[in-house]
Parts: sequence; structure tokens; C-alpha cells
Amino acid sequence: SEFQYAAEKLWVYELGAKTEWLDNRLIANAAFFYQDYTDKQVATLIPVPNTDFNTARIINAGQARVKGMELETVAQATENLRLSASYTYLNAKYTKFDYLTASSNEVIRNGNCEVVRSNGVAICSTSLTGRRLEGAPRHALVMSANYTASAATLLGDDAEWFIEGDSRYQSRRFIEASNNRTLSSYWLLNARVGVTRDQWEVLFYVDNVTDNRTVKSALRDSGTVEQARFNTAAPPDTLLVNLPDPRTVGIRAKVNF
Repeated sequence: SEFQYAAEKLWVYELGAKTEWLDNRLIANAAFFYQDYTDKQVATLIPVPNTDFNTARIINAGQARVKGMELETVAQATENLRLSASYTYLNAKYTKFDYLTASSNEVIRNGNCEVVRSNGVAICSTSLTGRRLEGAPRHALVMSANYTASAATLLGDDAEWFIEGDSRYQSRRFIEASNNRTLSSYWLLNARVGVTRDQWEVLFYVDNVTDNRTVKSALRDSGTVEQARFNTAAPPDTLLVNLPDPRTVGIRAKVNF
């Protein structure tokens, strides 16, 4: 078939350590990794043979690689207070990604075109070699804190009250392989306070405490078929955007039988 594509292959190499300190009150882990993609599967527009149309298809990028590290720590700071944090760094790039297209949109997005002939028709050979992988933030951070104490005076010997929060950060990410459009970096903060016993739990929560409205995910929508002669106007290029949840406040209750 004209539109068949190869299986994606991935070799992963990782070196790391898991450590415990201060009578297991401090856990510190680290990992360094290298991921080597061959024939990475990517969605793009390619020409339909013997027509003036392009179609959205999966193709194989020649090669891509991801270098990075993960750092994680968990600390029992006091008898009641537990803290944790994890950080990820990614350096993710296409090391070989060349393909043919007759789409003016693709050429404009990629910013390069070498005119070649395919089946007697002049089309572009365009390259994304050296571009960063889409959806891969260079920096990501997750932190959490939990304080738990006895509530025996009010609710019995097995009762505890707690207050906890977690926060997540991601740096900017590219929406597509051409690296033309990005999603902004963001912080997200959630908080909870509650009471728990052996058989039940009640908590009050606030998700997205700061009411951060930064868009966190989006996808290019090029349609299924694009008429894209070089000297005619191409259809508008659009994005499918997932709107973020606003600040949400509520109460949850759980009973174990």
C-alpha cells in the first residue's frame, strides 16, 4: 500500500540509583536515560499519488533521541510532616526527519523546501531534523506535602486529621514537530484537608487553587484531505484545544465496608 508505515522501534538505556538515608526517613533516587527511536511514527500531510491533494497520514520519522534525567526525593521531615519532590529533564530531538509534501501549509510551518520530482510532479522535500519532539517539556516538577496528626480527642483512637497539597509544573511544549506553536509553561496547585478513620474518610478539596487558565494540551487539526497547490490558498490551519478546568471546590466522602 502507498500509505503503509513501519513499526516504531525504541532502544532505552538507563543508569540510576535508589538510596535511603537517616534510618529510611529520607529517600533519594536518581536516573539518567537515553532513548533512541528508529522509524518514530508521526502524523503529517503527504501527497496522494496522481492527484493535487494531500491527506493526513502516519509516516515514519527516520530517527529521534531523548536524553534526560529523573530526580526524586521523599522526606519524613517530622513525625507528622511528609514531603516529596520529583524533577524530570528532557532533551528530545529529531535527529533525522525528512519527507515529501505538496502542502504549502507544511512548507510554511517547516520553513524549508528542496524541490524534487516524484512521479513526474515537482514537490517539496522538507526537513524537521534538529527540531524538538512535540509534547515534550524540557523541565517538569511535581511536589507534595502532607501533615497528619491524631484526632483521637474528638473522634476516637483511630481517627486522624490531615492537610495536604500538591503542585505540578511543566515548561513550554511544542504542539507539533515543526516547532512553530507552543503551549505555555504552567503551575498547578491543589489542596485538601480532611478527617479519616479506619472505615471512612471525609475531605474538603480545592483543585487548581490559583484558578490557572493556561491551556495544557492541544492538537493540530489539518482535516482529512487538503487541496494544496503551491499557487492557491490552503485551508486555514486550526488547533483542537482542550480547555483547562477552572478552580473547583468540593467535598468527598468515602466509606469502606
